[in-house]
This record gives sequence, structure tokens and C-alpha cells, in this order.
Amino acid sequence: MERRFVDNGCGFPVILNDVKMKYVRGVNTPDINYDDLHRIVFLALANKPMGLNMEQVRFLRHFSMTDDDVSECYDGLLSFEWESSGDDLNLVISGWHANSSSQ
Repeated sequence: MERRFVDNGCGFPVILNDVKMKYVRGVNTPDINYDDLHRIVFLALANKPMGLNMEQVRFLRHFSMTDDDVSECYDGLLSFEWESSGDDLNLVISGWHANSSSQ
């Protein structure tokens, strides 16, 4: 279990707290369903308390989702919050439901 893992796959840092890790092709990577991660990030951006940066806008344009898409994964999320990082905020996600794994 990784205490704090920074994932940049969305085009900006997303911090995953207490995430289960797995070894894939010589690299330690989060053992999560990345479709769920993208849905959660989409939901979090919709609720961000300040303006979006260019990378976040690009992400929203690329991953446009319906309400059903977002609600499908919301049950797997224990919590998310925005953490101050200089002039911007970083998304911090804590806890993944057991069925959110990429198995």
C-alpha cells in the first residue's frame, strides 16, 4: 500500500492516498480502475472551488461524461479534497472501494 502516490496521467497531478499498488512491466503502479479515476476526477473538477487551469479544461473536454457515468463510480470513492499548491489546487483522493480495482 502506497501512502501517497502522485499520478500525472490526467495531464495534471492527482494525489492518491493509501492506494494499493501492483508491479506491472517493471514499474509499481496503482491497482485501480483508471476509468473510475477519470470519472472521479471529472466530478471533482466540476466541484473545484476555484478556476480550472488549461490542463484541467483539456481533461474535461476529452473526458466529457454523462451524469450516469459519474454516478457509477462515486460509490467507490471514500473522499476527495483540494490541497493548496502554490497558485493552484491539487486533487487528493483517499480510499478506493474494493470493487474499484482493475483486476
